This record gives sequence, structure tokens and C-alpha cells, in this order.
Amino acid sequence: QVIEFARIRKIDSDYERTRRHRDILKAMLERLSVVPVLEYGRLAEDILPNVKTNLSALDALNIWATVKLFGDVEIEQRRFPADEAGGGQLINDIYYFVFDIPGTREAMGRYLYLDEE
Repeated sequence: QVIEFARIRKIDSDYERTRRHRDILKAMLERLSVVPVLEYGRLAEDILPNVKTNLSALDALNIWATVKLFGDVEIEQRRFPADEAGGGQLINDIYYFVFDIPGTREAMGRYLYLDEE
């Protein structure tokens, strides 16, 4: 059901679809935050075969264990490119979001490295 919910395309926009993805990931992380550390291995065996990532299972577990050491961590979300960076355009019968690549690259750099909104 979650996968079907995440993949809905016809009822709204791509922005809403990606928002659903973020909501699902946030809910999963909140749920994982109450799981005892001793159950991480079993969960990794269940979950990781369904995840495509460049992290090894051990790397993913180490990251999660480190995060858990710090207690409740608020996950900050930001989407690039921002809505105001571009707009929709129909190209060869396909709808694309065409955006300012150099401006988006600069905004990402400011956000990641200078901690600017």
C-alpha cells in the first residue's frame, strides 16, 4: 500500500508525489527511532533488499546507530530546484520542469556549505 501511495501520479503534481516520498521516509525513520538497537540486524535483512543505495548494510546501520546516539533528531527537508527557480514546459509532448541550473547549483552550495536558507 505504501509503494502504491508513493507512486500515485494522476491525482496531483510531481511535487506532491515527491512530498509523499519524503513523508513516507520521515514516518519510517520515526518508526525506526523506537526500535531497540539489537533488532537492527533483523530489520536490515528485511528492509535493505528492497532499497537501492550505494551504502553497504553495515554503513547504513552505523549511520543509524550514530544518529540514535544523539537522541531525537529533527530531519530538515529542502527541495532543489525550488519552485521559483523555473516552471513547467511541454517538450515533445512530455511535461518537464525547466529550471535555472546554475542558480540552483549556487543555492544548493549556499544551503549545504554556508547553512543559508
